Amino acid sequence: MPSLRAASLLSGLTLAGALCAPRGVLAQAATAAAPADAPHTQVISISPLSLVFGLIGAEYERKLSPTMAFGASGSYFRGDFFTYSSIEGKYRYYPQAKALEGFAISATGGLTRIGSRDSDLEFDSSGESANAFSIGTAVDYQWLTGAKKNFAITLGVGARRLILIGDGVDGASLTLPTVRISIGRAF
Repeated sequence: MPSLRAASLLSGLTLAGALCAPRGVLAQAATAAAPADAPHTQVISISPLSLVFGLIGAEYERKLSPTMAFGASGSYFRGDFFTYSSIEGKYRYYPQAKALEGFAISATGGLTRIGSRDSDLEFDSSGESANAFSIGTAVDYQWLTGAKKNFAITLGVGARRLILIGDGVDGASLTLPTVRISIGRAF
């Protein structure tokens, strides 16, 4: 059984060589086997926690340069006493020059519609509703995680100012806080 002994000796030498190899050699082998990160230029995301409260929200963001990205978002809410829908464009500035990842400051602008409802979940006969232009700002932090860095997690806060067009809804606030907790996919 010389061939079994030779195979056993060869296996032992291979294992000893791997254990004694410099760390740089092993790191190079692991790096060569791992897929290279694809440069992502877009992120699409949703706000899963807001769904619990009845708010549907989604966002699309596209990288324009290392420091700039443009996005669009939409949201809709239908509550017991009012409805709310909005669509916005967003300009994001990434000061660390790594757009779509890290800290960002945003300027937003769009359209909002607010309508009142009675307690029977039907629209008031008075039909109170208002349309508004919105402008705002936000600060966000976005992580790209996973093996290919294509799973996006975003946290952000901000404020939006509504500029009513025509008659307003009774008691409506003109300033709204915004909170963003979203997950999505970078591609």
